[in-house]
Amino acid sequence: MVILSLQCPKCDGSENVRKNGHSTSGHQRYQFTDCRHTFQTDYFMKGSEPGMHEKIVAMSMNGSGCRETSRVLGISLNMVLRHLKKIKSSQ
Repeated sequence: MVILSLQCPKCDGSENVRKNGHSTSGHQRYQFTDCRHTFQTDYFMKGSEPGMHEKIVAMSMNGSGCRETSRVLGISLNMVLRHLKKIKSSQ
């Protein structure tokens, strides 16, 4: 039995966690039972990890180029461009 002590970042309070199958890469998925938000503790692609979007935005706001950002963070150039396009389309 797995016991995880996490709080949901979406609803700010749910602590009830249960297993929710596996991802396509084989990593275990979990789900908060109150708000039904799903998450993983391990990720196959480094660009999908929580907080990576904020790191990419911070580096671009500080004047780093796309290629430099991908090199420093260890992710692909296409992943950096995808995150930056999300910002532009949401404005």
